[in-house]
Amino acid sequence: MSLTFTPKISRLANLYFFIQNLSEWHLSNRKEYNKIWRSQLTFSTEAESCIQEFKKIHGQYPFGDKYLGRSFFLYDNPWSEIELLIGKNNTIDVKRIFTTLEPYFNTLYTEEEILLKKWETVISKPEFLTSAFYINNTLASFYGCMPYDEQCTIYLLLSTTKKNGGTAGTVSDHAITLELSRIPIESEKQILNILWHELIHLYFRNHKLYPLLKEGMDCNWEIMGKIDEFVASSLLPNGLLSKHSLATIDESIIPENLNARIASEKILHVQRLIYPYLQQKKAIDLRLVKELCLIFDVNKKRE
Repeated sequence: MSLTFTPKISRLANLYFFIQNLSEWHLSNRKEYNKIWRSQLTFSTEAESCIQEFKKIHGQYPFGDKYLGRSFFLYDNPWSEIELLIGKNNTIDVKRIFTTLEPYFNTLYTEEEILLKKWETVISKPEFLTSAFYINNTLASFYGCMPYDEQCTIYLLLSTTKKNGGTAGTVSDHAITLELSRIPIESEKQILNILWHELIHLYFRNHKLYPLLKEGMDCNWEIMGKIDEFVASSLLPNGLLSKHSLATIDESIIPENLNARIASEKILHVQRLIYPYLQQKKAIDLRLVKELCLIFDVNKKRE
């Protein structure tokens, strides 16, 4: 198998993304998106009630095996799959919620779909794929594995001009989501960097980082996820590999936007730990993992 990026635009997936984000059922929801959407749309009392109702339903079916959103990405007609997951009565309620909120979504999506199709064209270009050769090989060396060499479906979703993001592994083991509709086409490199940040979560972390955290340091899944995010953010999309070469660390400068939810000073600390490994093309080892764990005081007595 060879590395392939397959962008996909799903109207239904974007409708789901719109509704679930408005409901703010999870801390990962983009509140900035809702501010923009609410400034453009005036929701009725019934619509607001549906948003809150969906929040309650979705909270019962979060990420993992019971993730409610998965079927909206994978199936053109997802309702039979959803009924198996949440039951007949809840499915009837979700259908009603979608019917009520769909007209508001349509107001946005007429223009958003045009923008998404432009990004679909960009990501489909051969040069979009080949421009990441350095990143792929550098990540493989650092994470102690082969370069990523799979077919990856990229679901393209709504965004705003200033905020964007992505997820990995929520839809399938071979898919990520990218929120990019309103991001200028000129920001192609930034989108590529976000894509590879998500591929760290989807693929690279599983080969040495997670096994060492779990077996060598006996970390729980929550701590493993936090360390994974710290390391990934220190690399991409705005970290040491953002220019598609190894950047230097200027400790007198605190770069902004390394991660919206993590203080840049902490990520700089991670960068100082991993920089020699990247410079010498060394793979993650137990010594580095122990240093990373100290950030969270994990198993400090073992030092």
